[in-house]
Amino acid sequence: MNTKSASNEANLESKKLIEDLSFCVFDLETTGGNHTFDQIIEIGLVRIKNLKVVDSKHYLINPGMPIPDFIQKLTSIKEKDVKDAPRIIEVLDDILDFMGDDILVAHNISFDVPFFNSVLTRNNRERLANKTMCTNLMTKHLIPEIMNSNLNYMSSLFHLNHDQAHRAIEDAKATAELLITYLNFFIQKGIKKINHLYYPRNKFEIDRTHFDQSNSVEEILQMVSPSKSPLLFILKGNEGVLTAVIPIFKISEEKDFLLAELKNNTWTQITVRMMSPYLECLWGLNLHYDKLPVEFKTRLKEHLKKQFPYTKQLQMTDFDFILARHLIQEQFNIYSGMSFIHRTHLTFRYPAQAKKMGQYITAHVGRFESNKKQRKFLVVPELQETFLDFLSFAKESLADHYLFLDLELVKNHPKKLNKAIEEFTHKLPNPYNYPEEHI
Repeated sequence: MNTKSASNEANLESKKLIEDLSFCVFDLETTGGNHTFDQIIEIGLVRIKNLKVVDSKHYLINPGMPIPDFIQKLTSIKEKDVKDAPRIIEVLDDILDFMGDDILVAHNISFDVPFFNSVLTRNNRERLANKTMCTNLMTKHLIPEIMNSNLNYMSSLFHLNHDQAHRAIEDAKATAELLITYLNFFIQKGIKKINHLYYPRNKFEIDRTHFDQSNSVEEILQMVSPSKSPLLFILKGNEGVLTAVIPIFKISEEKDFLLAELKNNTWTQITVRMMSPYLECLWGLNLHYDKLPVEFKTRLKEHLKKQFPYTKQLQMTDFDFILARHLIQEQFNIYSGMSFIHRTHLTFRYPAQAKKMGQYITAHVGRFESNKKQRKFLVVPELQETFLDFLSFAKESLADHYLFLDLELVKNHPKKLNKAIEEFTHKLPNPYNYPEEHI
C-alpha cells in the first residue's frame, strides 16, 4: 500500500470512530452564577450525529425570581419575555430526554454542567452521568498560543454563524459548529482513540504536524506547500538525534533547498510547525543550533545568506523594540533590542492588551537605563549575523509585518508612539488565515 492510500485509510477509520458518537451541545443563560440561589432563564440544545446538526430545542424559562439588570442587558432577555414561560420543573423531563446518553458539550462546561446539576438536585433528580467535553478547553489544546478563546472570537476566526451572543440557542448552535470544526481537525490528524477527544494535549495541535518514514518527501512537500506562514522543520534521526532544523520564510521560494535537505538527510521523523513572526523560526534554530551536524550548519548558513538582501545591515544598537505580527489574528509579539534573548518577548492582543504592551516597554527601558545601558544579544555567535541579516531585510522590505521603534520615540513621544502602533496594527488583515488554514 502506498503512503497516500494508507493515510486515506487512517482518515476513514478516524472518521468512522467519530461519526459513531452522538453529542448534545447545550448552553444556559441564568440569573447569575450562584448554584444554590440563581435560576436558569434560557436553555438551548443542539444534537450532532454523523458530524451534522440533526436536531435542536430551545426553552425560555420563568426563573421565579427577578432577573438582574446586568443579566437583562447581557442577554436581552427581559422579565416580560419569561413571564408566561414554563418553570424549569415543567420542562426538565423534556430536556433530560433530549440529552439522553449523548456526550454533553458546552463552551464552558465547568459552568454549565455544575449549574444544571444543581438545578437537578434542587428538584430531587439524579445528577448527570453523561461524559462531557468543553470546546473552550479544546481550543486551548488545539491552538495553544491563542490568548482569547471566547465564543464570539472563535466564531469570528472560523467564520461561524453567531448572530446573537449570550442567547442560549445561538450560543449552542455556534458551539456546535465549532465542535464539528474541531472534530474534523481530529479526523485529519488521524485520531485513533475516543479518549483523545477528552485529553488532546500535546498531540493534535493544528499549527504542526509530524511525519515518519511512511511519508514520502513528495507527500510532505505537497502537504506543507499551501502554507502562507513561515515554517520550522525539525528533523530527527535514530534515537531522536537532531539532524536538521530548517527555518523557512517562504516555502515557494525555498522549496529546492528544502527538497534537497529532505532527500539527502537521514531522518526518521520530521515535525513541521507554522510560526509567525519568522523571528520565532530563527529562535527555534538558535535553541538547537549547537546540537546540529557541522555539514548541515554550513549549508544552512549559505542558504540563509542568500535569502535576505538588504541595502544596509543593522547593528545590535540600531533597534530598541520590534513589533511583529503573530500567526493568530489580533495577536502581536514585541521584542526588546535591549534584551534580545529567547523567550523574553511578549505576545499580546491589540488593542485589548495595549496596556500590557506598554508595561513591557516601560519595564525593559527601566532595566536598560538602570544597567548603564548595556545591551544583551544572547544569540549563538554563529547566528548573530543571520539574525541581523533578517532584521535588516525586515526593516527595509517588511513594513507590513515588522515595526521598529526607537528609544527616543518610546520615551518622549507617547502620542506618536500610539499612532505608529495603531497604524501598524491596522495596516493589513492577518494574511495567514490561521487557524482556518493549518497543517
